[in-house]
Amino acid sequence: ERSTDGSHWQAIARVEGHGTSNSLNHYTFSDASAPSAEVFYQLRQFDFNGQSELHGVIKIDPKMSFIGAEANFTVAPNPVQSGGVLTLRSQGKSGGQTQLEILNLAGQAEWQQTISMSENGGSVRIFLPSLRPGLYLLRISSAGEQSQLKLMVE
Repeated sequence: ERSTDGSHWQAIARVEGHGTSNSLNHYTFSDASAPSAEVFYQLRQFDFNGQSELHGVIKIDPKMSFIGAEANFTVAPNPVQSGGVLTLRSQGKSGGQTQLEILNLAGQAEWQQTISMSENGGSVRIFLPSLRPGLYLLRISSAGEQSQLKLMVE
């Protein structure tokens, strides 16, 4: 379900489950029609008897693509292969020690690394771990400020 205000929800997809299982199952969905403004998501799980259960609300702000007024980051390729190489480019003044974190959509850190960025922009190659396919957030922290970019892993 998706909401633009965190209160009024709209069902946007239905993913069929595997039924009762003793093994771990993974489900994914990409919101191709997501608005360009702040958006909230929640998962509503339905049982075969019609009962439903809600699982955590997360907020995505696509405008958070910079640190400070003069730094702008991009990543490529996006989508990236699990275990592949990602290039982080800075088109402004960012510089110094930069903390990178890949978060799953529940907000849990899946990976983190500290890198050193040039003060006048440039790029850094990042060797990613094996991650399950799906949508993640790349959190970039430098000089007390943060940015988040959407990252799709295939």
